Amino acid sequence: DIDFDFVRTAPVPGFLVGPDFAASNDVQDDAVTGKLAVQYRPTDDMMFFASYAEGYKAPAFDIIFGLGPNRLDPVPAEESEAWEIGMKAELFDRRLRLGVTAFRTDFQGLQGQAWEPDELVFLLTSAGDARTEGVEIDFTWKPTTNLLINGGIAWVDATFEDFAGQQCYEGQTAAQGCVAGLQDLSGKDVPNSPDLKYAIQFRYDIPLETSFDMYVAGGYRWQDDALSSITEHPGSEIDSYDVADLSVGAESNDGRWMARIFAKNLMDDFYSDLVSVSPAFLGGGSTHFVHRESRRDVGAEVAC
Repeated sequence: DIDFDFVRTAPVPGFLVGPDFAASNDVQDDAVTGKLAVQYRPTDDMMFFASYAEGYKAPAFDIIFGLGPNRLDPVPAEESEAWEIGMKAELFDRRLRLGVTAFRTDFQGLQGQAWEPDELVFLLTSAGDARTEGVEIDFTWKPTTNLLINGGIAWVDATFEDFAGQQCYEGQTAAQGCVAGLQDLSGKDVPNSPDLKYAIQFRYDIPLETSFDMYVAGGYRWQDDALSSITEHPGSEIDSYDVADLSVGAESNDGRWMARIFAKNLMDDFYSDLVSVSPAFLGGGSTHFVHRESRRDVGAEVAC
Protein backbone atom coordinates (compact mmCIF):
# COMPACT_ATOMS: atom_id res chain seq x y z
CA ASP A 1 0.00 0.00 0.00
CA ILE A 2 1.57 3.28 -1.15
CA ASP A 3 0.01 6.68 -0.48
CA PHE A 4 1.00 10.33 -0.38
CA ASP A 5 -0.28 13.70 0.78
CA PHE A 6 1.14 16.68 -1.07
CA VAL A 7 0.89 20.39 -0.25
CA ARG A 8 2.64 23.19 -2.15
CA THR A 9 2.62 26.78 -0.98
CA ALA A 10 4.01 29.27 -3.47
CA PRO A 11 4.13 32.85 -2.08
CA VAL A 12 5.13 34.25 -5.49
CA PRO A 13 4.07 31.94 -8.35
CA GLY A 14 6.10 32.41 -11.49
CA PHE A 15 8.34 30.68 -13.97
CA LEU A 16 8.69 26.99 -13.03
CA VAL A 17 6.76 27.62 -9.80
CA GLY A 18 3.08 26.75 -9.90
CA PRO A 19 0.30 28.10 -7.68
CA ASP A 20 -0.74 26.62 -4.35
CA PHE A 21 -1.71 23.00 -4.80
CA ALA A 22 -2.73 20.08 -2.59
CA ALA A 23 -3.41 16.48 -3.53
CA SER A 24 -3.34 12.92 -2.23
CA ASN A 25 -3.59 9.46 -3.72
CA ASP A 26 -2.88 5.84 -2.93
CA VAL A 27 -2.35 2.54 -4.71
CA GLN A 28 -2.35 -1.07 -3.64
CA ASP A 29 -0.50 -3.89 -5.34
CA ASP A 30 1.07 -7.23 -4.49
CA ALA A 31 3.33 -9.76 -6.15
CA VAL A 32 5.05 -13.06 -5.52
CA THR A 33 8.61 -13.46 -6.82
CA GLY A 34 11.07 -16.29 -6.68
CA LYS A 35 14.42 -17.63 -7.81
CA LEU A 36 15.61 -21.06 -8.90
CA ALA A 37 19.33 -21.79 -9.19
CA VAL A 38 21.45 -24.88 -9.86
CA GLN A 39 25.20 -25.49 -9.62
CA TYR A 40 27.46 -28.25 -10.89
CA ARG A 41 31.10 -28.79 -9.86
CA PRO A 42 32.99 -31.19 -12.14
CA THR A 43 36.17 -30.46 -10.15
CA ASP A 44 37.14 -28.56 -7.01
CA ASP A 45 38.39 -25.68 -9.17
CA MET A 46 35.45 -25.30 -11.58
CA MET A 47 31.76 -24.61 -11.17
CA PHE A 48 28.93 -24.21 -13.70
CA PHE A 49 25.69 -22.47 -12.76
CA ALA A 50 22.30 -21.46 -14.11
CA SER A 51 19.44 -19.49 -12.60
CA TYR A 52 16.00 -18.10 -13.27
CA ALA A 53 14.54 -15.25 -11.21
CA GLU A 54 11.43 -13.09 -11.21
CA GLY A 55 11.65 -9.47 -10.15
CA TYR A 56 9.16 -6.82 -9.11
CA LYS A 57 9.28 -3.07 -8.54
CA ALA A 58 6.18 -1.59 -6.91
CA PRO A 59 4.03 1.15 -8.49
CA ALA A 60 5.37 4.62 -7.78
CA PHE A 61 4.21 8.22 -7.68
CA ASP A 62 6.27 10.94 -9.33
CA ILE A 63 6.25 13.44 -6.46
CA ILE A 64 8.16 16.63 -7.27
CA PHE A 65 7.71 20.29 -6.28
CA GLY A 66 6.00 21.06 -9.60
CA LEU A 67 3.36 18.35 -9.13
CA GLY A 68 0.05 19.14 -10.83
CA PRO A 69 -3.35 17.50 -11.40
CA ASN A 70 -2.11 15.79 -14.59
CA ARG A 71 0.48 13.68 -12.71
CA LEU A 72 -1.41 12.18 -9.78
CA ASP A 73 -1.76 8.66 -11.17
CA PRO A 74 0.86 6.08 -10.19
CA VAL A 75 3.40 4.67 -12.61
CA PRO A 76 2.51 0.96 -13.00
CA ALA A 77 4.59 -1.77 -11.39
CA GLU A 78 7.66 -3.12 -13.17
CA GLU A 79 8.07 -6.88 -13.51
CA SER A 80 11.04 -8.83 -14.83
CA GLU A 81 12.22 -12.31 -15.70
CA ALA A 82 15.95 -13.00 -15.64
CA TRP A 83 18.01 -15.95 -16.88
CA GLU A 84 21.71 -16.52 -16.24
CA ILE A 85 24.15 -19.26 -17.21
CA GLY A 86 27.87 -19.30 -16.67
CA MET A 87 30.98 -20.73 -15.10
CA LYS A 88 33.61 -19.86 -12.51
CA ALA A 89 37.05 -21.41 -12.42
CA GLU A 90 40.37 -21.21 -10.60
CA LEU A 91 43.29 -22.00 -12.92
CA PHE A 92 47.08 -22.23 -12.87
CA ASP A 93 47.42 -23.31 -9.25
CA ARG A 94 44.61 -20.90 -8.37
CA ARG A 95 46.59 -17.87 -9.49
CA LEU A 96 43.82 -17.01 -11.97
CA ARG A 97 40.12 -16.72 -11.15
CA LEU A 98 37.87 -16.51 -14.18
CA GLY A 99 34.14 -15.90 -14.44
CA VAL A 100 31.93 -15.96 -17.54
CA THR A 101 28.21 -15.17 -17.43
CA ALA A 102 25.61 -14.96 -20.19
CA PHE A 103 22.34 -13.30 -19.20
CA ARG A 104 18.98 -12.08 -20.42
CA THR A 105 16.39 -10.03 -18.56
CA ASP A 106 12.92 -9.21 -19.90
CA PHE A 107 11.15 -6.22 -18.35
CA GLN A 108 7.43 -5.54 -18.49
CA GLY A 109 6.54 -1.94 -17.68
CA LEU A 110 10.14 -0.76 -17.29
CA GLN A 111 10.20 2.26 -14.98
CA GLY A 112 12.46 5.09 -16.13
CA GLN A 113 12.85 8.84 -16.41
CA ALA A 114 12.01 10.95 -19.46
CA TRP A 115 12.57 14.66 -20.14
CA GLU A 116 9.38 16.70 -20.38
CA PRO A 117 10.24 19.83 -22.39
CA ASP A 118 6.95 21.60 -21.67
CA GLU A 119 7.51 21.46 -17.90
CA LEU A 120 11.34 21.37 -18.01
CA VAL A 121 11.57 18.42 -15.64
CA PHE A 122 12.42 14.74 -15.69
CA LEU A 123 9.31 12.61 -15.20
CA LEU A 124 9.03 9.07 -13.93
CA THR A 125 7.35 7.01 -16.63
CA SER A 126 6.58 3.48 -17.70
CA ALA A 127 8.88 2.76 -20.64
CA GLY A 128 7.04 -0.26 -21.99
CA ASP A 129 8.70 -3.64 -22.43
CA ALA A 130 12.46 -4.00 -22.74
CA ARG A 131 15.12 -6.68 -22.96
CA THR A 132 18.71 -6.63 -21.72
CA GLU A 133 21.03 -9.44 -22.77
CA GLY A 134 24.73 -9.98 -23.06
CA VAL A 135 27.91 -11.60 -21.80
CA GLU A 136 30.20 -10.54 -18.96
CA ILE A 137 33.72 -11.83 -18.33
CA ASP A 138 35.76 -10.98 -15.24
CA PHE A 139 39.10 -12.19 -13.91
CA THR A 140 41.55 -11.82 -11.05
CA TRP A 141 45.15 -12.82 -11.78
CA LYS A 142 48.13 -12.94 -9.43
CA PRO A 143 51.10 -13.78 -11.70
CA THR A 144 53.65 -13.05 -8.95
CA THR A 145 53.56 -12.64 -5.19
CA ASN A 146 53.63 -8.85 -5.46
CA LEU A 147 51.48 -8.22 -8.55
CA LEU A 148 47.68 -8.39 -8.69
CA ILE A 149 45.70 -7.75 -11.89
CA ASN A 150 41.93 -7.80 -12.30
CA GLY A 151 39.52 -6.71 -14.96
CA GLY A 152 36.39 -7.37 -16.90
CA ILE A 153 34.54 -6.84 -20.15
CA ALA A 154 30.80 -6.64 -20.84
CA TRP A 155 28.83 -6.84 -24.08
CA VAL A 156 25.27 -5.66 -23.45
CA ASP A 157 22.34 -5.21 -25.84
CA ALA A 158 19.52 -3.29 -24.13
CA THR A 159 16.52 -2.48 -26.33
CA PHE A 160 12.85 -1.60 -26.04
CA GLU A 161 10.69 -4.50 -27.16
CA ASP A 162 7.35 -2.68 -27.21
CA PHE A 163 7.35 1.10 -26.78
CA ALA A 164 5.13 2.71 -29.42
CA GLY A 165 3.26 6.02 -29.27
CA GLN A 166 6.01 7.98 -27.53
CA GLN A 167 6.78 11.67 -27.76
CA CYS A 168 9.11 12.79 -30.55
CA TYR A 169 12.22 14.77 -29.75
CA GLU A 170 12.26 18.43 -30.71
CA GLY A 171 12.94 18.89 -34.42
CA GLN A 172 12.36 15.22 -35.31
CA THR A 173 10.95 14.82 -38.82
CA ALA A 174 8.64 12.28 -40.41
CA ALA A 175 11.64 10.81 -42.20
CA GLN A 176 13.16 10.23 -38.77
CA GLY A 177 10.05 8.41 -37.56
CA CYS A 178 7.91 11.19 -36.08
CA VAL A 179 4.23 10.97 -37.08
CA ALA A 180 1.70 13.40 -35.54
CA GLY A 181 4.14 14.16 -32.72
CA LEU A 182 4.66 10.52 -31.78
CA GLN A 183 7.26 7.88 -32.60
CA ASP A 184 7.72 4.13 -32.15
CA LEU A 185 10.76 3.36 -30.00
CA SER A 186 10.37 -0.42 -30.26
CA GLY A 187 13.74 -1.90 -31.17
CA LYS A 188 15.62 1.24 -30.09
CA ASP A 189 18.34 1.27 -27.43
CA VAL A 190 17.52 1.80 -23.77
CA PRO A 191 19.15 5.07 -22.61
CA ASN A 192 22.52 5.08 -20.83
CA SER A 193 23.35 1.52 -21.88
CA PRO A 194 26.63 1.28 -23.84
CA ASP A 195 27.02 -1.85 -25.97
CA LEU A 196 30.58 -2.50 -24.82
CA LYS A 197 32.74 -1.54 -21.87
CA TYR A 198 35.84 -2.96 -20.27
CA ALA A 199 38.27 -2.20 -17.46
CA ILE A 200 41.56 -3.44 -16.06
CA GLN A 201 43.35 -2.59 -12.79
CA PHE A 202 46.68 -3.55 -11.27
CA ARG A 203 48.57 -3.17 -8.02
CA TYR A 204 52.27 -3.92 -7.50
CA ASP A 205 53.46 -4.11 -3.90
CA ILE A 206 57.05 -3.11 -3.10
CA PRO A 207 58.20 -4.62 0.22
CA LEU A 208 60.74 -2.57 2.15
CA GLU A 209 62.88 -3.49 5.12
CA THR A 210 61.28 -0.70 7.16
CA SER A 211 58.06 -0.10 9.12
CA PHE A 212 56.15 0.51 5.88
CA ASP A 213 55.81 -0.85 2.33
CA MET A 214 55.11 0.94 -0.93
CA TYR A 215 52.96 0.17 -3.94
CA VAL A 216 52.14 1.33 -7.45
CA ALA A 217 48.54 0.98 -8.68
CA GLY A 218 46.64 1.95 -11.76
CA GLY A 219 43.70 1.26 -13.97
CA TYR A 220 42.23 1.79 -17.40
CA ARG A 221 38.60 1.69 -18.51
CA TRP A 222 36.78 2.29 -21.77
CA GLN A 223 33.08 2.71 -22.52
CA ASP A 224 31.19 2.74 -25.80
CA ASP A 225 28.95 5.65 -26.80
CA ALA A 226 25.31 5.76 -25.66
CA LEU A 227 22.28 8.06 -25.76
CA SER A 228 21.01 9.77 -22.60
CA SER A 229 17.52 10.62 -23.85
CA ILE A 230 14.68 8.13 -23.86
CA THR A 231 13.40 9.90 -27.00
CA GLU A 232 16.62 8.99 -28.88
CA HIS A 233 17.54 12.67 -29.36
CA PRO A 234 20.86 12.62 -31.26
CA GLY A 235 22.04 15.62 -29.26
CA SER A 236 21.96 13.56 -26.05
CA GLU A 237 24.75 11.23 -27.15
CA ILE A 238 27.49 10.46 -24.64
CA ASP A 239 30.63 9.89 -26.70
CA SER A 240 32.80 6.87 -26.05
CA TYR A 241 35.65 7.61 -23.67
CA ASP A 242 38.60 6.02 -21.91
CA VAL A 243 40.06 6.89 -18.52
CA ALA A 244 43.43 5.96 -16.99
CA ASP A 245 44.31 6.31 -13.30
CA LEU A 246 47.68 5.98 -11.53
CA SER A 247 48.79 6.19 -7.91
CA VAL A 248 51.91 5.62 -5.80
CA GLY A 249 51.53 5.06 -2.09
CA ALA A 250 52.92 3.81 1.19
CA GLU A 251 51.22 1.85 3.97
CA SER A 252 52.48 1.13 7.47
CA ASN A 253 52.96 -2.51 8.34
CA ASP A 254 50.65 -2.21 11.35
CA GLY A 255 47.87 -0.58 9.26
CA ARG A 256 47.87 2.64 11.29
CA TRP A 257 48.56 5.06 8.44
CA MET A 258 48.72 5.36 4.67
CA ALA A 259 49.76 8.05 2.19
CA ARG A 260 49.57 8.30 -1.56
CA ILE A 261 49.81 10.62 -4.53
CA PHE A 262 47.36 10.03 -7.35
CA ALA A 263 46.33 11.12 -10.81
CA LYS A 264 42.77 10.31 -11.84
CA ASN A 265 41.82 10.63 -15.50
CA LEU A 266 45.52 10.87 -16.24
CA MET A 267 45.02 11.57 -19.97
CA ASP A 268 42.46 14.34 -19.22
CA ASP A 269 39.83 12.76 -21.49
CA PHE A 270 36.68 14.79 -20.84
CA TYR A 271 33.48 12.75 -20.50
CA SER A 272 29.91 13.18 -19.27
CA ASP A 273 27.67 10.98 -17.18
CA LEU A 274 24.52 12.43 -18.77
CA VAL A 275 23.69 14.85 -21.58
CA SER A 276 20.41 16.80 -21.47
CA VAL A 277 19.15 18.70 -24.53
CA SER A 278 17.55 22.08 -23.83
CA PRO A 279 14.36 23.14 -25.68
CA ALA A 280 14.64 25.75 -28.43
CA PHE A 281 12.91 28.51 -26.42
CA LEU A 282 15.75 28.27 -23.89
CA GLY A 283 18.35 28.61 -26.60
CA GLY A 284 18.79 24.96 -27.48
CA GLY A 285 22.13 23.32 -26.96
CA SER A 286 22.93 20.67 -24.41
CA THR A 287 23.90 20.41 -20.77
CA HIS A 288 26.60 17.94 -19.71
CA PHE A 289 26.36 16.48 -16.24
CA VAL A 290 29.92 15.87 -15.07
CA HIS A 291 31.81 15.13 -11.87
CA ARG A 292 35.26 15.81 -10.52
CA GLU A 293 36.94 13.04 -12.48
CA SER A 294 35.58 14.31 -15.80
CA ARG A 295 38.85 16.22 -15.95
CA ARG A 296 42.34 15.29 -14.73
CA ASP A 297 42.46 15.23 -10.93
CA VAL A 298 45.88 15.17 -9.29
CA GLY A 299 46.38 15.17 -5.55
CA ALA A 300 47.71 13.59 -2.38
CA GLU A 301 46.00 11.79 0.47
CA VAL A 302 47.08 10.90 4.01
CA ALA A 303 45.01 8.83 6.46
CA CYS A 304 45.80 7.59 9.93
